[in-house]
Amino acid sequence: MTRIDFKNRKDAFISATRVVMMATAIGVIMGSCGGGGGNQQSAGKKTDVEAAKDLVAKAEDKSVTADNWQAFVKKEFGVDIAVPDGWKFNQVNALNFSETIITILIRFEKAGENAAKVSETARSLFDRTKALSSDGIFLIDVDVNGGGMKKGETFATFDDRFKPSMMYDGVSDIETYWYYKTSDGIKLVDVSAEKGRMTVKVEFNKVMKL
Repeated sequence: MTRIDFKNRKDAFISATRVVMMATAIGVIMGSCGGGGGNQQSAGKKTDVEAAKDLVAKAEDKSVTADNWQAFVKKEFGVDIAVPDGWKFNQVNALNFSETIITILIRFEKAGENAAKVSETARSLFDRTKALSSDGIFLIDVDVNGGGMKKGETFATFDDRFKPSMMYDGVSDIETYWYYKTSDGIKLVDVSAEKGRMTVKVEFNKVMKL
């Protein structure tokens, strides 16, 4: 496992967040497209996309599989994630960066016209994580220049957090996320969907402190 050394927790948070954003994006690309080439910017020099793919390959945790991901998520994040009604499990990717950041990407595909709304899956996760959280459900404000963090907006209900647009049909084109706090740290849930595919991302950044 490649190790990422940080000078301090603030730098760790900013650096790790950038790494995860890049790695997660590539993880989605790899899962949906089976990888890809990417053009070389110059001979012998890797593009950012290729570098991110290498990082993901090194961080991928093969021990998390289609058979055990639910138990793993329950253990690390405290929540049960069931396959929503009318959907089918497609793929799971687990990334473990230096034992500092755990990211799990769980993908589902719509299996019928009566599939449960993605918003209801998100609502259920919101309520369950809120019940676990010592600080409720919240966002995090980050000072990109100074590196500081503080607890941001808080939400009493899922409807406070998620405001659908007039075009939203309850199944497609949703993206919402939030943080919750347990005894071992601050964790993230992100639910998104597009064109009959749903992704639930859960992430635990062990260096994140408020």
